[in-house]
Amino acid sequence: MSATPSTGLETFLTKASIAPTVVVPTAISKAKPASVTVASITGLTAGDVVKMMDTGFKELDGKYFIIGAPAASAFTLVGSDTAASTGTLLSTPKANVNKKTDMVKMCLATVDPAAEAPGTTAVGTFCDPSASIPAITQAGTLTMTGYVELQAYYEELNLAVDDGKERILNVILPQGMGNIIAPAIISTIGWTLPLDGGIGFTASGAMTSKPKHRF
Repeated sequence: MSATPSTGLETFLTKASIAPTVVVPTAISKAKPASVTVASITGLTAGDVVKMMDTGFKELDGKYFIIGAPAASAFTLVGSDTAASTGTLLSTPKANVNKKTDMVKMCLATVDPAAEAPGTTAVGTFCDPSASIPAITQAGTLTMTGYVELQAYYEELNLAVDDGKERILNVILPQGMGNIIAPAIISTIGWTLPLDGGIGFTASGAMTSKPKHRF
């Protein structure tokens, strides 16, 4: 058994200035992966990030997937499984597509989407000192590091801190290992100013939903 090296890994971030393209599903198959039929796939390409909304399929709603194999009037949802679904397509479904070509490529040194582990909150009383309840679990944190370059991706990171809007980080893993999708609100950026060496930055924030590895 051997680990997959990170050589060739790529990261892309959505831009606040470009809204998702909304397409309307007319049919969704019960399969692994699910196939989504739409009126037109014009402009959609394999590798785009899509968020499924109001479909009636609990396996899909509110979740992010990668568009795969677009052809004719349909595309697959990489990483999806509706084979055993009992869902029925609702009347107003939509798919919000963030096109890869509309994202900015990031030149990062490290990226760490860390989901928060579930825990408990103590609610002990004199009657039951050891009582506890499940704690409210957040999605987790996203931390990225790199070196300061006055390039589009660095400008987008600074803009993200200022506007507080959700960004989607799309991590494309090498050797066909799929994608990691991490939606987050980037809240802080700090700098490392060494006596000798590259000026580094660390950007971090709270994820708005748990990161997912789609493959």
